[in-house]
Amino acid sequence: MRIITLILFLVCANTFGITPGEFATTKEKAEKGDAQAQCNLGIYFYEGDGVSKNQAEAVKWFRKSAEQGNALAQNKLGDCYYEGKGVSKDFVEAVKWFRKAVEQGDAEGQKNLGVCYAEGKGVLKDPIEAVKWYRKSAEQGNAEGQCGLGDCYAEGEGVLKDPIEAVKWYRKSAEQNNSMGQLSLGICYYKGNGVSKDPVEAVKWYRKSAVQGNGYAQFFLGICYGLGLGVDEDPAELVFWCRESARQGNLVAQNVLASCYYKGAGVTRDPVEAYAYYLNYDELVAEPFAERDTEKSVSAEQLRKELKGELLPWQIVAAQKRSKELLALIRVQREAKEESKAVIHPGKISKENNWWEFNGYILIFLIICLILAAGVIIKQVTENELVLNFGFLIILLLGFYLIVGNFSKVDTNSVVKGLVYTLSKSKIRPK
Repeated sequence: MRIITLILFLVCANTFGITPGEFATTKEKAEKGDAQAQCNLGIYFYEGDGVSKNQAEAVKWFRKSAEQGNALAQNKLGDCYYEGKGVSKDFVEAVKWFRKAVEQGDAEGQKNLGVCYAEGKGVLKDPIEAVKWYRKSAEQGNAEGQCGLGDCYAEGEGVLKDPIEAVKWYRKSAEQNNSMGQLSLGICYYKGNGVSKDPVEAVKWYRKSAVQGNGYAQFFLGICYGLGLGVDEDPAELVFWCRESARQGNLVAQNVLASCYYKGAGVTRDPVEAYAYYLNYDELVAEPFAERDTEKSVSAEQLRKELKGELLPWQIVAAQKRSKELLALIRVQREAKEESKAVIHPGKISKENNWWEFNGYILIFLIICLILAAGVIIKQVTENELVLNFGFLIILLLGFYLIVGNFSKVDTNSVVKGLVYTLSKSKIRPK
């Protein structure tokens, strides 16, 4: 029965990817000039969904769709120019396409244009103009626009500083599960900015952000566990969350982990691992993606000197090797994180080209009912376990054929996120 359950799970998981048939249909429509199909095809090429990932090809289809006035494609094309994905980085061209989306009242385009004005990319830096576009986006319910507007109120950029108004917009963003909104709201509760200081509430929002992979939130949550702020002191939790943050290049987390390994706090003492994390700091400090909170502290530098004096030459070599391994993991994870920034939520893909949006779950339900009914019939006809299992297998294969027609890739993202969240709620921690 466990095997049957596993097969059913895999069948259900397969329905979230696109089948070759769906890809072919979308491509055919795109080639005939269907703007939405062109945009969807660009997304498939960008994400490598149903086809090999090809960002240059994605740009080609985004452009075709964008030139027909598709706001989603205009945003995607702007993103590609902004990030330099599939095309040379060009902030001015990015702004051009964001503005075209904005002309249609698109909330995502408004948020993107707000970012450009806030950072001075593709346009002259203008905090007031940034607030204008963040507000338009936020009022349409865009979570990132709400967080951006909250930042403006928190910092007094382009608008009078107002911590209470900042909290209002951070909360709206956080309640939509935006990780930066959750982090920012957690900081407000931690510091008492615009709201009464409440470490327990801060930990709540840090955790929500951390399980989504926000490196800063992971670090802050770890520190709360290390100091016993808003949660029971737990050195093992400190190590776990700082390790997660360090994997994303957070410099301070590197030093905190080094200290934990050096002192044996929350983890078995390991001078080699400690020195490897200190070496990471030296390598990462020059990286453009390194997440910086503060410069290296004097105490951290002192610990490093003590540690180096304690290690034998072979241990230093081992630490250098380990540091390279850790850095490689950091860079791979960072690249994956950059790629995920541009992923379009499946709900934004036209239902016209995604039959499963309408009928997939109904069909799965009916097939499961068929399997159960057939199982009862087979059970009544024979008590032979081999025949019974064979009958189940035939029905499952038939169901699988009816559902997907042919094999498509399993989307493991949701499974992985769920596992991370489950682990974060338990005392079991991967090492």
